[in-house]
Amino acid sequence: MALQSFRMAVRLRLPDRFIEISTVEEAVNFLEEWPERRRGPVHRCALRACRACMNGTMGTEEARSAFASFVRITGLAPVTYSTRPPLPAHAPRVGRLAPH
Repeated sequence: MALQSFRMAVRLRLPDRFIEISTVEEAVNFLEEWPERRRGPVHRCALRACRACMNGTMGTEEARSAFASFVRITGLAPVTYSTRPPLPAHAPRVGRLAPH
């Protein structure tokens, strides 16, 4: 069976390194190795979505989305520009200048 690759890998921040998960099979392996005491509804949803993809009842990108949500919710996502907190209200805004 051919590996089901994500269009874009999901990057994770572990305590000692960064890793990238680029296939549904890698996502399933990661989720199956996740400590049982830390599993919950988000974990179950991601694992169910990835297994459904492997069975052909869900698309690859839907499975990726479920896995990426698990990564974000569990705090494993590396900080990027899109996940930084918004600027405080008093911070200067950058944008179009008003006409003179």
